[in-house]
Amino acid sequence: MLFVYFFVININGFIMRQYKNLCGFNKLVGFFFFVIIIISISGCSLGDAFVNVFDDDNNSDFGEGYSYIGTSFNYGDGQLPTKFLQNNIFLNNSVEISDTINISNDVNLVDYFFYFNAFSNEDPQYKEKKYYNSTLILPAEDIDYTYEEQYPTVSIDSSGTDFFHVNTYEFPNHRSNYFFNSVSQASNVVCVEGDYIFCSNIYGLGGFSDRAKIVSPNRANKYNFPIIATVLTPTPLGDRDIIGLARNGVPLAQRLPNTKEDYHDLKSRLDEYYGYPADSGYFYFAEPTYFTGYEDASYFFGYDYTYFQDEVDSSKSVSRSDLIGIALDGFPIYGPIEYGIQEKVPYDLDTCRGHVGPTGDKFSNTYHYHIKPVEYIEDGDENFFIECFSGTLVD
Repeated sequence: MLFVYFFVININGFIMRQYKNLCGFNKLVGFFFFVIIIISISGCSLGDAFVNVFDDDNNSDFGEGYSYIGTSFNYGDGQLPTKFLQNNIFLNNSVEISDTINISNDVNLVDYFFYFNAFSNEDPQYKEKKYYNSTLILPAEDIDYTYEEQYPTVSIDSSGTDFFHVNTYEFPNHRSNYFFNSVSQASNVVCVEGDYIFCSNIYGLGGFSDRAKIVSPNRANKYNFPIIATVLTPTPLGDRDIIGLARNGVPLAQRLPNTKEDYHDLKSRLDEYYGYPADSGYFYFAEPTYFTGYEDASYFFGYDYTYFQDEVDSSKSVSRSDLIGIALDGFPIYGPIEYGIQEKVPYDLDTCRGHVGPTGDKFSNTYHYHIKPVEYIEDGDENFFIECFSGTLVD
């Protein structure tokens, strides 16, 4: 295998040197055919032989020999930390969130607005999604169901020169189909059991997904961050459920605090932005596509997705290299792609998924993290935002 690897590298250079001397397309084809025969004789696959030569976008290479110990960022360097955070990380505008759906009329949304069987013992792992048949929905439910919510912004205060607090209601500033589960059924519709929209004797209780609701906490939850973030010896994530906050104050979660369910337990129930509600609040479990604009295989073309709109420059489009939040050790977290390099995962990430590089904003050329691309997640994988904390945590 090693022989083939070096052989392919040398052949690659040989091709570039000899290309002008090859007379005609047939000779070039014959030359590549010869290479393929040699690789086949070696017993390894063609893909294995070429992968290390041509694939420079392998997300599994991070942490190999890269260290940024000693790098730091001071939120109080010549400025008020609270002011800097409000201007460069967290959102300042409270917005109204609303959406409307009519399953009977919006036929193109039927495959997007799904639910699970009402009897959990028949599908305990929530794997078999059910979809509405608009011809079987009760005639009385041929109406529009609408929700309207108000996003409360975070508040920030500092404690001397050591750390700052972010107070958040853990509430999204964007739509989620889970909001529909808090909408009351029409007055002329009587469900067999419970108070759900789109009830049907044939299709169970209705609603969206597993019928969980997004409920804001009675009071804001406080998260602490150091004012001076410094890269030190990595700290394992351990049993921490939350590793940081997104720009809207939504927690970046490893697990649900109440049930300890992780991404793999919840992936069939995550909403359009990889979020899910707990007993109170709402959490992201993988790349928050609201901030990155990524449209994966489950993207539904019949739905009008909304994405983050910059509060200063509304014409700016979202990107997978954009800032999405901040880790509990104080370092900013960005999307999976390197800024200024089309669709490339940074090659020089350390063991915690951080590095020093361009970001296109106030954190450019300072230490920051990059999350794992959601399309790279496989069964059994862990740690989709960061792998460990590079800096010090505030207890």
